[in-house]
Amino acid sequence: MSVASFLVYYVHYLRPPRCPPATAIGTAPPPTLLLAGYSYGALVTIQLPPVSSFLSQFASPPTHTAAADIRLRAQHLAEQQTIIDATPTSPRKSLGMRVGGSEETSSQKAHEKPRTHSPDREEKIRRGVRDLLSRSNLIHRKHDSGLTSQHKELEPGHEHEHKVPCLEKLDNLIEFRSAYLTVSPPLGIVANFATLNFSNLFSSWSRRKRGRSASTKVHGGEAAKDEAEAEAKLRRNPTLVVYGSQDGFLSLKRMRDWTRQLSSTDESQFRHVEVSGAGHFWLEEGVLYELREAVFSFASGLIGG
Repeated sequence: MSVASFLVYYVHYLRPPRCPPATAIGTAPPPTLLLAGYSYGALVTIQLPPVSSFLSQFASPPTHTAAADIRLRAQHLAEQQTIIDATPTSPRKSLGMRVGGSEETSSQKAHEKPRTHSPDREEKIRRGVRDLLSRSNLIHRKHDSGLTSQHKELEPGHEHEHKVPCLEKLDNLIEFRSAYLTVSPPLGIVANFATLNFSNLFSSWSRRKRGRSASTKVHGGEAAKDEAEAEAKLRRNPTLVVYGSQDGFLSLKRMRDWTRQLSSTDESQFRHVEVSGAGHFWLEEGVLYELREAVFSFASGLIGG
């Protein structure tokens, strides 16, 4: 969710200042934000909340939060990239930052030096974010101190909310069309074990969205509602699931039932491809070609329409 939100704001600030959003022009469809994953990453993609839902956490975040830092980093890096692109004498290069590993692009240098990150570059980004924050127009909103409702009832005469500085909401934030691509999601056999704590992550997101404490016990009905909301986005948006008939990390019956259920309605944009003889790692002869063709066809459809 953090990566997707970063990309939305980064692309927004990459636009030329005088260029209106594509939706405002009325002549071009909005750009597509393709969220994809393989194996366990595919499971994460499937269970992600709708993009509009988690973007709300970044609309006007308090300046001391991670959401504000993500927004400011996206704006800072986009503005720096715009300056580079607009400077004829400047070498065209990317300001992308690698998380972990070496910042060297040369494989020879990477072997000669220890694989460490660049603290100087990270510090430059932090300074840029601090400078950007000092120049930003902030609003002050009431912020819950974090006390539970039980404590508030014990001290009804005390004020537990105080105003904190927050980033302004962008009224013209670029709008994306969401699309989803998942390859070999381990539904069935592995998923029940692998997601023992996975559901808690999205349940805590759901509680924050509804204004409940993160320590609130999750009821089965709420978890089912969150799962239904996550799956509904796969019907509403272009979605492709590709899996192999010989994948030992999934239950083939459950996968077929699940894909049939999501694609059963006429208005559903959910599609799936079962590749005969393919395993989880796509090492069998010819299956990788079929995977590539399925993904290429799906991507071509997104670009074309």
